[in-house]
Amino acid sequence: MKKLTSALLVLVTVLLCFAGCSSSTNSSNNTPNINNIPTTVSVNSVSLSETELNMTIGEKASISATVSPSNATNRNVTWSSTNTAVADYVNGNIVALGEGMCVIKATSSNGMVASCSVKVEKAPVLAESVGFSVETVYLSVGDSDIFLTLDVLPKALDSYKGTVSSSDNTIVSATYSGDENMKVTFNAKSAGNAIITVTLDGGKSASVNVIVIDPSDLVKINLPSLPKTVSYTYDKKYPLEDHTYARGRIDSIDVELTVIDKNNILVYITLNGTKTYDEDGSYGTQTLRYNLDLYKENDVFCERKQMTVYDISNGQTFSNSYAFRAIIDNNMTPREFTIKLSSYIT
Repeated sequence: MKKLTSALLVLVTVLLCFAGCSSSTNSSNNTPNINNIPTTVSVNSVSLSETELNMTIGEKASISATVSPSNATNRNVTWSSTNTAVADYVNGNIVALGEGMCVIKATSSNGMVASCSVKVEKAPVLAESVGFSVETVYLSVGDSDIFLTLDVLPKALDSYKGTVSSSDNTIVSATYSGDENMKVTFNAKSAGNAIITVTLDGGKSASVNVIVIDPSDLVKINLPSLPKTVSYTYDKKYPLEDHTYARGRIDSIDVELTVIDKNNILVYITLNGTKTYDEDGSYGTQTLRYNLDLYKENDVFCERKQMTVYDISNGQTFSNSYAFRAIIDNNMTPREFTIKLSSYIT
């Protein structure tokens, strides 16, 4: 009986101990975190929106950093430059400060780093202003060697390149030299009006109004029948015998008309001839002189020009030139002129 009682007591004790241990364990697992300490999430990597930049002094470039993972506890980064004299980070931008190379870095609180290589060069000197010396250019149809030089500031540029355009290429086109000469050369194709514009590197541009005129529509030159004989003769009023000292033949006359502006057209006359007689018959013995007379509308005399031929012998050819301005009114009224040739009599 005593043994049975003892056995029961031992069993009860063991059960009570087991129950107590189990209760203690459950109580410990269900206890809340009364200190509320947050879990720390570390930064794994940092990346930048730009990894390589080529800049000029004074330029700004936007840049941003991305931290991973997105739920990192501390997402802040510290910006730095390996050479602040070249470039630095300022309020979301990389600012180019001087020529050279450097690296802009973004570093997380736990030491993760992302980098952007930056090369900074001096900004090229480009035109700050550009213009033509005149507002309007007057050309003759067919002109292809007339040019203007651009006026630019500053005078010395790192680039003189540019483009040229015409508002109407059927009237006039142009080419631009693209060098320090800065020449704009025009090619006048037909009568009319067009705007030529030159745009230089950097965006500055200049325009000029081009008026193309067909001068043959405004000036008509009436020429004598050819060939025409001219001579150098003494007048009878002199005591010497009246006779011819030299004689020539005008074989052809060339006329060139050039527009100067809307009111002036240059008329250039070239007379081509052959010496046919010399009193002594030797080289250059007698000078040949003859007269060119200019008449305007209604056969009104304008002026007389003495033409002279020196030092040629019989059979040799010669050329004489004469030029005058034909004045055109604002209504662009056509003009008519007549050339007459006569012997020179002293």
